[in-house]
Amino acid sequence: MGLACRLLAVAIVLRLLGPHAVVAQAVNAVDNNTSTSEESTQTEQQSDNDETEAPRSHFKFRGREWHPESFGHTKCSNPIPKINPEGNIFECLILRNVCLDQGVIIYQDSRYHPWTSEARLPHFNITDILWNTPSVLGIGDKWKSGKNRYQFPLMRPWHHMEESEDVRRPVFSKCTTPLLFFHHFPFNVAEVYRFAVNNIYFMQQRLQFFDDHITLVPGSPPMSAVPSFTRFWLQPFSRYAITSLGALSQRLPAGSPPAPSASTGEGEAVRCFSRFIMCKLTLKKPTGAFFEAGQFVAEYYAEKARPFNANYTQRLTAEVPLEDQQDDAVLKVVFAVRSKSHKDIGRVLTNEDELIERCNRQELNFPTAPTVSIFRRVRCFRHIFGVDNLYDMWLVRHSDVLVGVHGSALTNAMFMRQGSSLIELRPYGFSGRESWPNIYMKSQTRGMEVFWYGIDVMNVTLSSPGDFEADMQPIYTRAKGCLARDRNLAVPWEAMAHQLLNVAVVSRNLWRYKVLRYSHSYYITDDIKPLELRGKDRRIPICLQSWFTNPNEERRRAAAIPLTPEGAQKAAEEEEALLAKALSEEEEARANAAAAAAAAAQTAVQDPEQVTQNVEGHPLLISDTGGGEEVQRGREQQQQQHSRDGAMGHQQRQRHHYNQNLHQRRQGKGAGGRGRLSDEALAQLRERARVAARERQQAEAEMAQAVTHTQNVNDDATTTTTRQVVADAADAEAEATAEVGTAVRER
Repeated sequence: MGLACRLLAVAIVLRLLGPHAVVAQAVNAVDNNTSTSEESTQTEQQSDNDETEAPRSHFKFRGREWHPESFGHTKCSNPIPKINPEGNIFECLILRNVCLDQGVIIYQDSRYHPWTSEARLPHFNITDILWNTPSVLGIGDKWKSGKNRYQFPLMRPWHHMEESEDVRRPVFSKCTTPLLFFHHFPFNVAEVYRFAVNNIYFMQQRLQFFDDHITLVPGSPPMSAVPSFTRFWLQPFSRYAITSLGALSQRLPAGSPPAPSASTGEGEAVRCFSRFIMCKLTLKKPTGAFFEAGQFVAEYYAEKARPFNANYTQRLTAEVPLEDQQDDAVLKVVFAVRSKSHKDIGRVLTNEDELIERCNRQELNFPTAPTVSIFRRVRCFRHIFGVDNLYDMWLVRHSDVLVGVHGSALTNAMFMRQGSSLIELRPYGFSGRESWPNIYMKSQTRGMEVFWYGIDVMNVTLSSPGDFEADMQPIYTRAKGCLARDRNLAVPWEAMAHQLLNVAVVSRNLWRYKVLRYSHSYYITDDIKPLELRGKDRRIPICLQSWFTNPNEERRRAAAIPLTPEGAQKAAEEEEALLAKALSEEEEARANAAAAAAAAAQTAVQDPEQVTQNVEGHPLLISDTGGGEEVQRGREQQQQQHSRDGAMGHQQRQRHHYNQNLHQRRQGKGAGGRGRLSDEALAQLRERARVAARERQQAEAEMAQAVTHTQNVNDDATTTTTRQVVADAADAEAEATAEVGTAVRER
């Protein structure tokens, strides 16, 4: 009876409220739409799937004038962008019914608007994103205060005091969906490629988060222009022109018609959108589609460049004769050189003319046998990248090797054909041993679609200070990495010839390149010694690695692999056999260790007195009686742990064994009393803790100086030697301090 009365009461209330009940539940869906009903249905279905509904409040409907209101939708014949929330790996914020006004994001989204919901807008923090103040001299990290942090985006709910008429009475666009995204260092070429091009490709082509009807809006600092190279690289991902937040949100004079726009589906300026997406792009997600993204962009522009092929060929003839351009047996090597403004600050290859001249004099003595190399001659030439983006793309697609000092121009290697080569040069003090350069092109080519080679200058006499280091001013940075990066350098011809011969012998063959990669002949010092330290190349199984002593011998080993499918298959089988053998030996070693541990445990059960003697016989422990079953269990744990010690370093293994014995000694307190440290042992522990603290402080000071001034701050994907030293030092200090505290308490 009671239930029937309640249901009757609900029915009466709904009848009295009539349409107001519907409006209260969907206050933001008033639709005076002039577009087709099919588009309306599609948008409604997509908006339902955009994002999980925020909890609604039960509020009293007081009339349409009291709530956010839509005045219809724009006329648009273009398709509605498709959004697949399952591809939203960066947890982008997908808002509904948003207007843009002079850089301010104004939302009517009923899920978060204070008039319709208690839920607040999800937090969108970009204050950990950095940007360098751009200049004609390059990125801003050359100045002490050239690095800046983004501030929170200006976002607020829509209200009745809107100044602009088109925002006060919004007409929303269904066929234009802006994607506003932020990432580190938006004015730096290499960073734009790493963060934007790589991640946009991955989200669109791999995950189908959005299609090519999206409007891409790079989040430049407020009211800043989008760099030309960013527009160029991102254009293949959208049918609409790349734009900025400032341009998209620009006001028009009152009463004037909308201005034409290539960035919207309507073809004219629109400032209110049914959907609006905001993303923060980082390297914390496993994207890493660097080469794939580059090939996608290159294939898009191959069609655009086709009408200019004759012009570009004639243009290149000034550097490379036409017969050499058309001859596949000629190794075409382009040197990326600095523009005049950039040459004034450093990173200049000072003997560039000598290297190109000796290269073109054919001093390399290429192998003549066709089974050794597909190349017979070499042609080297120079080019300034960044002046004509389309020609740059065409040029690297018609080149075999890109050579250059560490810098943004080397990003063009991602647009080269598969099997091409990149030779990266680093000045003194900026090698992969002591700084961050390896996280860029060396890391981005780890898939070996483009073959990376490196020459790091380790001889101080071969480098000279850049302009900022030579003329140090109080406002300039003191960061060692930045100063070293901008030094000029000279590369001996012998080192360059070594790498060019490597390229010739590899002949675009992956398995030949692997021979040089595994022997570390691909990455050398200026005097042709292996640059990479043992154990640092973690991407290559240790069982496959060696360190060359004779470069010619490594090239002979590489040339022994036939340039045929059968040769590649045989090389793959040999590599697989080596890996299987290494895995078998590792498993056998683990089995032997486990058997030894089991035997030791059995011995411990049979002779507990011997166990007690072993545990308490540590030189830093006062001999004391203890024992019982706890000692035996401790001994068993020690033996089991011993089987896992093979992977530890010598120092870590010693410390681990000592801590294990110390723990067992303290657990073995039976009728005979409790174990305790001698005064001498306690003093040693305290000294160890003090030394660990000093090492940790020194490592943190060095890291702070590097991190503050490098381009990689707050980048979790960056793993440098300095960071690892700090982590190890902190662990050692914490461990030593804990031991001292435990020992003091027990005494």
